[in-house]
Amino acid sequence: MSKNTFLKDLKSAKISIRLCIIIFISFFVLKFLPINKIVELFAVSSESTLSLTGFYQIFTYWVLAIGDLISLISLCITMVLAGYIVEKFLSQKDVLILMGGTIILGGFLFAYLNSYSIIMTGPTIISWGLAGSAILIVFRTWSDSTKAAKIIVGIFVIGAFFQFYDLMFGNLQAKAATYILCGIFAAIYTFYNMRHKANWSEITKSETISGGIQQL
Repeated sequence: MSKNTFLKDLKSAKISIRLCIIIFISFFVLKFLPINKIVELFAVSSESTLSLTGFYQIFTYWVLAIGDLISLISLCITMVLAGYIVEKFLSQKDVLILMGGTIILGGFLFAYLNSYSIIMTGPTIISWGLAGSAILIVFRTWSDSTKAAKIIVGIFVIGAFFQFYDLMFGNLQAKAATYILCGIFAAIYTFYNMRHKANWSEITKSETISGGIQQL
């Protein structure tokens, strides 16, 4: 597949692209709002999120796109590349369930595991969920996946090793553990879908070769 065709075909990651648009809007809107108050109310923290009054924060933190523009662009590139693989295999409903489950699980895990006054904001957790699903898909369809798909997943695997390193030796173990566990959750959910597809071997040949992973 040529570079131009590949970039054009990225449009198939419709949900991921739309999510990135929402994130970019949030990024620029937050520039005009009192960020400290917004973070206090809507970001995940160990102090408030596990309480009855702050439990809603596990549903709101992901839209708080806080940081620099370069990091946000890098995050969206990751989400679109992972979404390109995942959205060719899972239905739109399953992709939304995967994203929603990752958001809720990630918020709860971080609040539970975080013993410091550290907050969690932003949609990075979604990218880790998509990456976990993409890794599982490509590994399960390895012989039918192209070099481009394997390279993309290889980068995700390297990122996962860095998170394992942070988990063992870093200062942000709660964040690393949350990312890893959410990636595992997404992989398990994807595997569940794979197991419940009839005639999986035939679907692999027809979907991944003609219209799925093989197009990467």
